[in-house]
Amino acid sequence: MSAQTYLFILCPPYSGSSVLWQLLAKSDLVSSLPREGQMLPDVVPLMRGNAWSADKEIPWQQVKEIWRSQWNLDRPLLLEKSPPNLMRAAEIEAVFRPARFVAMIRNPYAFCEGRARRHNSTLEEAATFWVRCAEQQIRNIEQLEHIVWFTYEQFVEQTHDSLAKVESLFDGLRLNNYDIDAKAAPMGRVRSGALRNLNAEKIDLLSNGQVDQINAVLRTAPDVMRFFGYDYLTPEPGRQLRHYKAVIRGFSRPLERVVERALSKGR
Repeated sequence: MSAQTYLFILCPPYSGSSVLWQLLAKSDLVSSLPREGQMLPDVVPLMRGNAWSADKEIPWQQVKEIWRSQWNLDRPLLLEKSPPNLMRAAEIEAVFRPARFVAMIRNPYAFCEGRARRHNSTLEEAATFWVRCAEQQIRNIEQLEHIVWFTYEQFVEQTHDSLAKVESLFDGLRLNNYDIDAKAAPMGRVRSGALRNLNAEKIDLLSNGQVDQINAVLRTAPDVMRFFGYDYLTPEPGRQLRHYKAVIRGFSRPLERVVERALSKGR
């Protein structure tokens, strides 16, 4: 290994990359930026604004100099996580040498629920965005020289095996003995020291009609679904019942928190 090796997490938003970033950053071999590289004040004008456009031109050499000023160059692994990087990983590979990559992606239905809710967008727009990211991830997996990949579901359910893939990129890197901070793991809540798959509760928030809207987009990309091992959801009565229960729980939780606060004040 040379003086420093660059490590990039390639992952769409709301898909578990923050938890992976936290785990990697705990290693004594790793230096991570204080936040996503794209959000550093000096980098924002260079990377933000139409950030997800594959045609956006980024002065990578300038970005590299800024990031290197923020990394601890006494560490051999320099870590970066900015979701739009997955759209231009080949450019990054050409400038940051040597580079290693870890790619992730999440179940499209769970992703679409979160994306549409947080961005106030339609489910069709969210599904189209997922397909675009997934298609690019396949290109990254097939074309980048040094890359490992796994899904969000594999990461939270088979964490040891997923981290072993990352360890295979670097001699001496060990990741399985680090604790996970629950506050920093919103996409994979911690339970009994392990990550928990949140997909089911997110997917239950989708009605059968909303599943149909997502399917209308996903069925245009069967090869992408097959590549990552995702099945299409089928609208059916039991699924709709789970949706109603999930919606009711969503309405009741804020009230439960109000009651809990009132009771705590009265003690």
